[in-house]
Amino acid sequence: MRFLKHSRLLAALFLLLPAHSAPPATPQTKLVVAIIVDQFRYDYMTRFDSAYQDGLRKLHDHGAFFTDAHEAHFPTVTAVGHAAFLTGSTPAVDGIVGNDWYDRETGKPVTSVSDDATKLVGGSGGVGSSPRRLVASTLGDEIKAIGAADTEVIGISLKDRAAILPAGHAANAAYWFDHESGQFVTSTYYMKDLPAWVQAFNKSDAANKYASAKWATFKTLPAVLGKPYYEAMIATPYGNDMLEAFTEAALKEEHLGRHPGTDVLTVSFSSNDLLGHQTGPDAPEVRDMCLQTDRVLGRLLRAVEEAAGAGNYVVVFTSDHGVAPKP
Repeated sequence: MRFLKHSRLLAALFLLLPAHSAPPATPQTKLVVAIIVDQFRYDYMTRFDSAYQDGLRKLHDHGAFFTDAHEAHFPTVTAVGHAAFLTGSTPAVDGIVGNDWYDRETGKPVTSVSDDATKLVGGSGGVGSSPRRLVASTLGDEIKAIGAADTEVIGISLKDRAAILPAGHAANAAYWFDHESGQFVTSTYYMKDLPAWVQAFNKSDAANKYASAKWATFKTLPAVLGKPYYEAMIATPYGNDMLEAFTEAALKEEHLGRHPGTDVLTVSFSSNDLLGHQTGPDAPEVRDMCLQTDRVLGRLLRAVEEAAGAGNYVVVFTSDHGVAPKP
């Protein structure tokens, strides 16, 4: 009965249209921006809602806000959540059953993106990473399969798995942060050499300028550059600031949102997760990190609109998992 009632209403609406009216033009989506904030629990949206004034405020107030949207899967860890996000699948289907596991074929532990057939491009060198263990296709893969030839798909994160898995197999590039060198890197799965703009970013002061910086009353970063400094820095809001600056460079230099087809940019902010594992969800540092995330997302959304133009892009915001209370 409900269907019949709606059918009559639709028929009535169609009768009101002029006989030769053309359907309204649908604006083309030039850019899809898929944002993950690692370990951003749902209740961070409600607990700190009154303090959000920028990016999270805009997404909440002007977007479609789903209060019970989740992918039913286990385990709820970074690799699994990032694989589920743009494949819509579960570990049993997409092959990403954890951050790492024992591989029967090789008889050794592997990570979700480790790939001995690749080399790291940039940074301190070594073995690279790839999406070869992912056996499902992503949104970007499907768009690349049917879209314009110069459509671009790029994944960005501080973590290799968080950059690689949402972007998929056909991505033009995935970039992540190397803790040893303090540089953004990729692997030979994607390219032989870093683009000039990535090399320029690595030579800039973007990762090093926070030496001795004090984050509110919570932490003072080491003064000496090196792995201890980089690992400390990316567990503060400064890590998200650096990642957002790199993402803005990618938007500009790769002309995302300017190609004939639909480009896809996946961005995963890892600093929230690195901090949350240290403190748990109830620490004052986590609240401040969330407020800083609101501001950094505001900058990113403004950069996206400048790159693609108003009305030409879609932004999706989610998290890969939450975190349990810590004593």
